[in-house]
Amino acid sequence: MSGIKMNYFRHLEDVNESYGEHFYHAMCISLFLLKLSFICALHAIHPDVFEKGVSNRLGQLDKLIYRK
Repeated sequence: MSGIKMNYFRHLEDVNESYGEHFYHAMCISLFLLKLSFICALHAIHPDVFEKGVSNRLGQLDKLIYRK
């Protein structure tokens, strides 16, 4: 059982983050993707809305993920 626990948060060590830091960062990305999903769905229903809504924000996603 202790072997499972030791490897459970190995990713946190790999990215050099605490649980709280990783949780916050991952949730920010999740909410950003949720927003992009909503924009994309609206564009699918009405193509004249948000014509470049998702593509214009992909650079922001890159910055969020890699913290540039």
